[in-house]
Amino acid sequence: MEKWKQYRLGDIISISSGLAYKGEHLGKGDSFLLGMGCVSYTEQFLEKGMRKYDGAYDDRYSLKAGDIVLATRQQSDNLPILGMPAIIPQKFHNQKMVFGTNLYKVNLNSPDFSNSFLYWLLKTPNYIHHIKSCQTGTTVRMITKANIEDYTFFCPEKSEREKICKFLWNIENKIALNRRINDNLIPTYYA
Repeated sequence: MEKWKQYRLGDIISISSGLAYKGEHLGKGDSFLLGMGCVSYTEQFLEKGMRKYDGAYDDRYSLKAGDIVLATRQQSDNLPILGMPAIIPQKFHNQKMVFGTNLYKVNLNSPDFSNSFLYWLLKTPNYIHHIKSCQTGTTVRMITKANIEDYTFFCPEKSEREKICKFLWNIENKIALNRRINDNLIPTYYA
């Protein structure tokens, strides 16, 4: 077994800021604008954070299935989402999407890593601790691109990373299935 190697997140990714959109374009159109409401501490992606959008935007603000966005702000300790990732589900592969202010898009710059691995890395206790140590503000907590890029971590070789990701996604899929089963059982029980 090879030794784990240390990396700096900023050496394998770049981060893009979201679109400063105009409210007059919300609620109509074929595109969806993603906001912080799509980020969750416990789930991959929340659809409630998507709103219809018909404004113009540059391609650099576009998202596709499998892309990762991060919350740049947090207003309440009850919803600890600061720096947390949301990964765009595959079911949106044909949907036009744009990410707005208060989100960062993670752009992978290394062929040795995958968005799948990055998603799980950005949910680890060490990363969360790092973000908490960097946050600024008291009422509204914020982080910068540099805070995220400065995170360092150890990880195994690529083949091991892929096995770990596959294992974690299998668990995540089982949890999602159990949630759907529970959602179907509860109304029947109380009816």
